[in-house]
Amino acid sequence: MCRRIALLIALLLVAVGCSVGPPRPNRSEFVISTGAGFLMTPDRGVMYGMNFELRRVMDKPVYVVARFENPEASSPPLRSDVTVEAGTLEFLVQSPRLTAITNNRRYMVDLTLYWDDAHTHAFATHRQEVLFSMPQEELWRIEKAYGIHIL
Repeated sequence: MCRRIALLIALLLVAVGCSVGPPRPNRSEFVISTGAGFLMTPDRGVMYGMNFELRRVMDKPVYVVARFENPEASSPPLRSDVTVEAGTLEFLVQSPRLTAITNNRRYMVDLTLYWDDAHTHAFATHRQEVLFSMPQEELWRIEKAYGIHIL
């Protein structure tokens, strides 16, 4: 499933004909970015959709807190929590639904990895930029189909 979503994100980035180049995938001590983009579905709207891989198999669960730059001016970051089960390498994070976004702009996503579900024992961080870029002639259709305001 994670590989299918990563493929969808990759195809989206290639298909849009970006006028701003996509960011390079980052590697940190514990995490590799393997896919970054925006998912669009009629029922869930537009949201960040990102794939990552742990650089080593863990013998206990890893609790990930993802903070997504909020495209709404002066709004706090969006947050999503994910548990990566022991023995699992790949994981996906998705943000809550976005209500507005700026075209041809890069956004920052920060991950913090914890050993405990109370999020008190952080052991790693990871940052990845993600680009939102759509052809100008498609913006009105995306706004209408996915319920988002594109700035």
